[in-house]
Amino acid sequence: MGTLVLAVAAAALFLAPLNGYADNYALTNTTYTWMNSLTIGYNQINSAGAFTGNFTSEGTGALPIYLKIAEDGKLISGGSNAAGGDGDWFAAFCVDIYQSISNGSNGAVSIVPVSSVHGGLQAAWLYEHYAANALAAKDTATLGGLQVAIWETVVDDYTNYNLGSGNFYVSGLNTAAMTKANTLLADLQANFDPTGLNSMYSIMQSKDLQDQLIKYSLPGAADPGPAAGTPEPATVILMGIGLIGLAGFKKFRKN
Repeated sequence: MGTLVLAVAAAALFLAPLNGYADNYALTNTTYTWMNSLTIGYNQINSAGAFTGNFTSEGTGALPIYLKIAEDGKLISGGSNAAGGDGDWFAAFCVDIYQSISNGSNGAVSIVPVSSVHGGLQAAWLYEHYAANALAAKDTATLGGLQVAIWETVVDDYTNYNLGSGNFYVSGLNTAAMTKANTLLADLQANFDPTGLNSMYSIMQSKDLQDQLIKYSLPGAADPGPAAGTPEPATVILMGIGLIGLAGFKKFRKN
């Protein structure tokens, strides 16, 4: 009995960092400057997140979104003053084509590791390699290409990026941004390495607002290492509990 109690306690300690993802986060403000108008087409999903085969299209813009996020009522430093202020804005990119966000949007949100979202690690790789310089230079073509490339990674399969077809496609984007998007996707496929990305990037999620990729370190977010792919958080949890249970078993005869 004592060993079982210790095993349960150890499991709680193992899961403690993951429980931190459910802290009290809130989006307090949103702003952006419109750029790179285009039309996107995409495969609709059902309530289970599976593609339905029903396609729709809509006009939008490919651009960075600036967010203010608070944890337990206190603003988190996002590191960007591009939208004014003293580095308290997050420069974000959309990873959710199924919802919308507007200037001034706010509300309760959660923060999750990029590895918990399809294509999240690939999107983070693109952000890490291309966002900083483009944001600093206000390079609208690269910023637009970066957003389009990120959309492609979170919707379509890693082995088949194609901005002209598939579950996500675009039209009407200016030539410079479209060329940049294709260049970024080719670079991603040739050089992708997820090492360190899960501990540097997160995704702001909301049931009502567009999910956004941000550069924010979640306590306890595990690094998936050099292997390409997106492990599920549940796998990490089960592995930890399994190891703990195995240790307890040996002592009796460790998303």
